[in-house]
Amino acid sequence: MDTAKYEMWGTRRLARENGDARVLVVDDDPGGRGAIAAYLALEGMEARGVASCDEALLVSSEWEPDIAVLDIMMPVHDGFQTARALRAKFDEKILIVAFTATDSVFVKSHSDSCWLFDGYCQKGMPPMHLVRVLESLLASKQRRQSPA
Repeated sequence: MDTAKYEMWGTRRLARENGDARVLVVDDDPGGRGAIAAYLALEGMEARGVASCDEALLVSSEWEPDIAVLDIMMPVHDGFQTARALRAKFDEKILIVAFTATDSVFVKSHSDSCWLFDGYCQKGMPPMHLVRVLESLLASKQRRQSPA
């Protein structure tokens, strides 16, 4: 079965009027999260990386992210548990992207994945694919308004 390497799920979008989007990268691999955060910063986003669900909740108490990019296969609290914790804290105020080596079929097989995640991108793809997902979620108010 052919699965998408990146895709948008749901209809939640964030309208940014000014300033860089804040992206929290949650991944237990320090090299991976550092590289993704650095790449997103080069693309004009304010990105921070953390290693776990607990760190994500702690950092987001002081620095509220617009989007969380979550690895799925993490020890202690996986990406599903981390997404649930972020949804409990921020509800619809945060957009969440599954960024994982697992395919989209695996992520979608969890009963609450469509409520938890707004997008998906498979690791191993060029990082521009993740940027495309994030930019799609960050629709500007001008793009969202219908023409006069």
